[in-house]
Amino acid sequence: MRPEPNEFLLNIDGSMKESNARSEGLMRDACRAVNITINVEHPLPIEPPAEPAPPPPQPMKLTKKEQKKKMRTQRLLNKEKDMQEMIRQDLIEPLKPKVKIINLMKVLGSEDTQDPTRFEMEICTAAA
Repeated sequence: MRPEPNEFLLNIDGSMKESNARSEGLMRDACRAVNITINVEHPLPIEPPAEPAPPPPQPMKLTKKEQKKKMRTQRLLNKEKDMQEMIRQDLIEPLKPKVKIINLMKVLGSEDTQDPTRFEMEICTAAA
């Protein structure tokens, strides 16, 4: 006489064994205790133990003269940035281009070369 199919249990190694009431009850309890779902749990990765990184090298100390020079440079750059920002916002008028006498003489030099003194006076009045 052959036992019913529901009376057989599958062992871990794949072999079938005949079940008895006690092992069947234990198996049901184990299945209830293990909540099997379709979700997959992804544990957080753990950093492997390693030696701490060496501290970064200390920056070199500046002399008083170097500190003063650095502060002056930064102050002038900040002042220039502020001026450009104010010009962009139309709070102040843009600076007029710098006109040099030598440059004007080169540009207008071919026009009037008979009287250089009068020509220089005209350039000075135009530049002012």
